[in-house]
Amino acid sequence: PATPQPPPGGGRTRATMLVADRPGFHEMAMREAPEDVRVRIKPLLDGLVNIAELHGAWVSQVEGDGFLALFGVPAARDDDPQRAVAAADRMRRFACSRHDELAVHMGVASGEIFAEMVRGAWSVNGAAVNLASRLCDVAEAGGILVDPLLCSLIGEAMDAGARGFS
Repeated sequence: PATPQPPPGGGRTRATMLVADRPGFHEMAMREAPEDVRVRIKPLLDGLVNIAELHGAWVSQVEGDGFLALFGVPAARDDDPQRAVAAADRMRRFACSRHDELAVHMGVASGEIFAEMVRGAWSVNGAAVNLASRLCDVAEAGGILVDPLLCSLIGEAMDAGARGFS
């Protein structure tokens, strides 16, 4: 069966959210000039966003040191959860290999959300959006925390170690 998609004016749909940011960014932003922070973080963010988009994500928000990537909005695919976890793993490897001092942590969650287009960008609400953000907050630097529901959706397609890998 096809995965539901939000109607043109907005509505409920199932999606997978990936939240990524850099632990310790606040401290860096407090001690360095804003333009210096931007120069340091931009190559990392550009690379991470590019990886998310190559895996089929719609990057909804880029703010400061992090972003929200949506898999399933605006166009849903049956393999959205697998692509989100694969993107997170590739982003982790990219950040570790090219930006050691700029480690990232990520949270990934799936669920029913409300999605609507607001001023040219997708706006999403729902428990899964909040869960992805909370998982990101508690993940170690260089780590990825994946919602257990998402792990069950993926099943055998996901390496068992991916539930909280670093």
